[in-house]
Amino acid sequence: MRKIKFILGTISALFIMSCEGPQGPPGFDGIDALQAEVFEQTLTFTFDAESNTWNSETITFDGALSGDVYLGFVSLGNGVFTSLPASFFDEFGEYQYVFEHDFNNVQFQIIGDNDLSTLDASITNNILTRVAVIPADLFSSSNLVEGMDISSLMTNLNISENDIILQ
Repeated sequence: MRKIKFILGTISALFIMSCEGPQGPPGFDGIDALQAEVFEQTLTFTFDAESNTWNSETITFDGALSGDVYLGFVSLGNGVFTSLPASFFDEFGEYQYVFEHDFNNVQFQIIGDNDLSTLDASITNNILTRVAVIPADLFSSSNLVEGMDISSLMTNLNISENDIILQ
């Protein structure tokens, strides 16, 4: 009886291994195929008196997935960017550049602890920003850290200035 079960099991295994059918859908190509992207846009903020915030237009892009890491940066001038949130002080108090996002949209804001309607146009108009969208698997498998400056981030991700997507 044992020999019969063994023979039937062996034949069944060979039969199952020899089955052929249509090829399944393509899978992911692995970590090497993951690509981070950096988006750049010059923004002008609009004041919302009800919430005492300055809001940018929405930056829209495709291809982000749940779990991807979003990092926002604002230019300090001369090619220098600082990661967000970033706090600044003027004679009236503190204000911060912050950003929020969902899968396809990013919006920058200026928030603060005082009347923000008095902010100078140099703080609210023609502000150069960048958003890095990094696939979660790539972020977790690399030496990237939040708060990293944009130059180091782009170097670690093998992204050149020519690879930045202008919005």
